[in-house]
Amino acid sequence: MITKSLYQWEMPNSPEDLSFFKQGKAWLATSSHEKQCFIYPENDTEASRIKDIEGLRIQELED
Repeated sequence: MITKSLYQWEMPNSPEDLSFFKQGKAWLATSSHEKQCFIYPENDTEASRIKDIEGLRIQELED
């Protein structure tokens, strides 16, 4: 099955809650059924680049 969204990664056709790790730490994690995606940038430069992605809706969370 071809998916067009992170949130289409659901069982039984695809592994659910797709995540990517960078140096052993979560960098991007999803909750497919909740339609949520969390990105954990390593620094301010990386965070700025993510914020500049056209069409991406961002809600910043406090630590």
